[in-house]
Amino acid sequence: MDFQLKHAPRRVAFLSPLFPELGIPHFQKPSLSITAQVRRLKNRGMDIADEDEAAYFLKCVSYYRVRAYWRPFEIDDNRSGYHAFQDGLEFSRIRNLYIFDQKLRILLLEGIERIEVATRALWTNLMAEKYGPHGYLNRENYSNKNNHEKNVLDLHRAFCQSKDEFVKH
Repeated sequence: MDFQLKHAPRRVAFLSPLFPELGIPHFQKPSLSITAQVRRLKNRGMDIADEDEAAYFLKCVSYYRVRAYWRPFEIDDNRSGYHAFQDGLEFSRIRNLYIFDQKLRILLLEGIERIEVATRALWTNLMAEKYGPHGYLNRENYSNKNNHEKNVLDLHRAFCQSKDEFVKH
């Protein structure tokens, strides 16, 4: 590779073993088993009523994904050098926060999908009524004529690659 990153962002740190020439520091923390992850949470002060349930949740969701939900409950523990948890923090609370966030995300995406479909339908109907069924192909119907050819080619490419039943029809 003939490029270099002066300040490599953290999100590409996983590339360091594959592309050492990028100069990204290699991740140094060891992997922990699910059992060791549960033990670590307990050692840091999290109340875990059902270790099997916590292990299953971490196995399905991932320690580092769930970590974002317990971070606000961490406190510095100068004795151990680790972040301890506030007294009384229960794993079930973290799990419930995650599930709430998941359900909220699903509701938002459903709403966004409805808005997207309605916007496309409105645009399609207006274009068809004003310019006919193939009005989108006429460059003169657009204020930004420079992008028209590229957009039509992109549309054609997507159409040809689509496996959707309505496209085949």
